[in-house]
Amino acid sequence: MTPDAEESRWVHREITRAETKGKEIPQDAARTVAFSKDGKTIATGDDLKKVRLWNVFTHGEVVLTGTPGRVTSVAFSPDGSTLLAADDEGFLMRWDTGSHRPIGEKIQVDTYLNAVAWSPDGTFFVTAGDHIRLWNGATMIKEIPRTVVTTAVAFTPKGVLVTGDDIGSVLFWDPRTGKTIYENSAEHDQPVLTVAVAPNNRTLSTANTYDTIHLRRLRDSS
Repeated sequence: MTPDAEESRWVHREITRAETKGKEIPQDAARTVAFSKDGKTIATGDDLKKVRLWNVFTHGEVVLTGTPGRVTSVAFSPDGSTLLAADDEGFLMRWDTGSHRPIGEKIQVDTYLNAVAWSPDGTFFVTAGDHIRLWNGATMIKEIPRTVVTTAVAFTPKGVLVTGDDIGSVLFWDPRTGKTIYENSAEHDQPVLTVAVAPNNRTLSTANTYDTIHLRRLRDSS
C-alpha cells in the first residue's frame, strides 16, 4: 500500500482566483460540502450548527440533528451508509444516511476539529485538529503526534493519507504506521485550507488562505 518518496513527487501548476470564478452562495448556507459516492446526495455543514442532506435531483432537504458547534467538515463513508461531521468545538457526530438517525453519542475528539476523512476501504476514518487521530467507530485506534495544527485531510485512492497544516506544509503518510512518506514544507506560505486527490490518483489539489489553488500531478499512480 505504501509508496516511497519517489512515487510521491509531482509537477506543479498554480491556479489564481481569477480562473475559478463561480456562483456564490449565502455565507451561512454552507461551510463544508461533500458528495455521496453515487452522486445522488450532497451533505452540507454550516455556521448555523446544522448538517443537511440534499437530493441532487429533487433538491429535497433533510436537516440532521445533534451538532453542538459550527460544522467544519462532513464526509460520507465509501458505501454511503454513514455521514460524519466535525465541528469547531471538537465534537464528532455520525448519522445513518438511510434513517437520518444519529449513530451513538457525539464524541469529544479535540478542542477544535478542522477536517474529517474516510479511508477508501471504509474501515476507519481520520479526524484532524491539534492531533491526527484514526478511528474505528467510536474507538480511537491510533494517534499521529504533531507539533502544528492539521487543517486538512484526504486519502488517495490507494489509501495514503494526505494532510495540510497551518504552516503551509503538505505531507503524505502511511496511516497504518503513522510514518511520513513524503513532505513538502514549502507547498504554501499560508495555512492550507483543503486538500483533495483525483480519483485516478494522479493529481493533488491544495488551496490556501490567499485564494490560490495548487495542482500537482503525481508522477505515477501508486
